[in-house]
Amino acid sequence: MGVVREINIEAVLAQQPDLILAPAQLSDEQYQLLSRIAPTVVPPTQPLAPDNWKAEARLYGEALNRQAAIAEAIAAVEWKKPVLRVVPF
Repeated sequence: MGVVREINIEAVLAQQPDLILAPAQLSDEQYQLLSRIAPTVVPPTQPLAPDNWKAEARLYGEALNRQAAIAEAIAAVEWKKPVLRVVPF
């Protein structure tokens, strides 16, 4: 898994967010700082798998009250999935 870089707290504060959508790998220290600025949504850390993005998208969609839009976006990707080609690293 990738590493979450140090978050620029000053930049986040300057944006005055109502909600913060954070990555799964957010450290406890960074979570504590961000959650003092605004409610912070962090998906659970999961083993690397091709479909993890769907659970994260649904979580973020729920936090934003945009469940229908997320469901449509997921369905659109699933519809295109057969024509997508996996490129090895």
